[in-house]
Amino acid sequence: MPRSRIVRIKDKIIITNFKCMFSSLNKLNICELNPSDSEKYEKIMLFRDPCTRTISCFLNWMIRLPKEKGVLKMSQEQVMCDKRDPKDGGSGWLIPILLKESDFDFNNYKVLLEENNLIELFKIYIKLLPKIKDKNDHMHSQVKIIKNKKFNIDIFINIDKKDDIMILKEKIKQDLPISNKSSDKDKQLCENFINNDINYKNIIYDIYKDDFEFLPIE
Repeated sequence: MPRSRIVRIKDKIIITNFKCMFSSLNKLNICELNPSDSEKYEKIMLFRDPCTRTISCFLNWMIRLPKEKGVLKMSQEQVMCDKRDPKDGGSGWLIPILLKESDFDFNNYKVLLEENNLIELFKIYIKLLPKIKDKNDHMHSQVKIIKNKKFNIDIFINIDKKDDIMILKEKIKQDLPISNKSSDKDKQLCENFINNDINYKNIIYDIYKDDFEFLPIE
């Protein structure tokens, strides 16, 4: 089934990114994929605080999916050769990208993953993020799609705010399904770490400075 980060629902064009309600959005009743900009449509951009989106990407692609798909029992070569989609049993795009970095220790990663040492794994991810950010759309800045497509946004919706989600539901007249939800406990653990460690928080800020400056982040 074709999916897109830009969809039209009646007279609303909605622009989003991976790890920003992409899967949920594509489960709705959509009129058009990849619509062109037009003054007759209201343009809505879904966004997240870059720290929150970084946490979500990390928990899904470096923790949850590798555990579910048996990466702990796989060799480095097996992971690199695994081209399957996650829906078909594949281990995802992130670990093969990390394996190409000389300072990523796969054996240490598996030990930490088995121990469920989230914070040490999160540190590894953040340290490597400046090197790998542009290697997959899940890690790209959220504003990139706006700049590339040259959309003029009418309204921004922070998907992590209940009031904003209510506004979105009212505009599209549809309920929003929940997809790929990570553990709230794990999210909170990572959020507490970022909020209490200015050095790692600054790394994320420097990587996604364009998002912090463009998006209405409170």
